Amino acid sequence: MSKTYSTIEPAKRPYTVALSSAEIIALVKFHGSCAKNLSNATGKFLTQGGGGMFKLPSSTEARIAIKVAKESIEAHGNRARGLLSFIQK
Repeated sequence: MSKTYSTIEPAKRPYTVALSSAEIIALVKFHGSCAKNLSNATGKFLTQGGGGMFKLPSSTEARIAIKVAKESIEAHGNRARGLLSFIQK
């Protein structure tokens, strides 16, 4: 029986891992990169459309895409800030 863990912060995690400062900085850069890629992909979806070549998304699809992107970007930002807090102490 496999367990699933929440992606919503703060999540309960059963493991602990020792990380160096360089590894933490690499993870912060990764989360920053993910946020940037999400932003770019959402913009591309909104300007070029999700399906056909000249089909723009409906206003409902656009609102949903923006909402999901904002939540994901915020989650990556929170994770990056949380990781940085370990180094700044």
